[in-house]
Amino acid sequence: MNERTSFIPMCKKSLRTQAHERRSSFLAADRMQEDAAITAQVLALPEWQQAQTVFAYVSLPEEVSTVALIEAAWNQGKDVVFPRMDPQTKRLLWYIIAPQSNYVQLAAVDEFASIGFERSAFGVWEPMISPTAQIHVGQGYPQVPGARPIQGHAAYNSVTEPSQLALIPGLVYDHMGFRLGYGAGCYDRFLSIFPGFSVGVVHSPNFIDNLDSEHCLTNRDLPVRCVVCNKHVIRP
Repeated sequence: MNERTSFIPMCKKSLRTQAHERRSSFLAADRMQEDAAITAQVLALPEWQQAQTVFAYVSLPEEVSTVALIEAAWNQGKDVVFPRMDPQTKRLLWYIIAPQSNYVQLAAVDEFASIGFERSAFGVWEPMISPTAQIHVGQGYPQVPGARPIQGHAAYNSVTEPSQLALIPGLVYDHMGFRLGYGAGCYDRFLSIFPGFSVGVVHSPNFIDNLDSEHCLTNRDLPVRCVVCNKHVIRP
């Protein structure tokens, strides 16, 4: 391990702490205003309009809200799938959830158990295991359980499944489409094999110029194809 490689985990930890602090201090009114702007810009993407399946997630209270995007996807007749992290392999397993007319109301009280979700050990709402609802995505996951991609082919190749669009959460995004996540590496694994169009969404306090200049990138960190902030749509 060289000096730069050993330095990166410390830099990531420091930036995560700063990002959490900025997110916590972001005023609720400003967050709601940015959520609306980000939602509108995602819905206007030609890739969103073309997609038939949206890979979504139940957003945490301080994240960019996915509620309106999920409701819009269902209203537009799209399939919406949600992730569940396999604790052994750190891979995301995806399950389709039928349209829910009361999703907005459930999100308002942060309670999704009635529609087939349960909280993970990290406090994230995940779909319950259901073999009949699971869909399989791409191919080429590292064979070693828990392994992270050294270089994901799907993240750098052209989109081969334009009918699939994935919303990708992150603590921090930069102008090159790279993200700082929560540390488990599950979305890097997913991006390494996802053949569709990936969209990162982030509030303005955590949209920065360059993660590499912050010493927060390794060859295992993979970019999204598009980053949407309140005033920007970045296509690296």
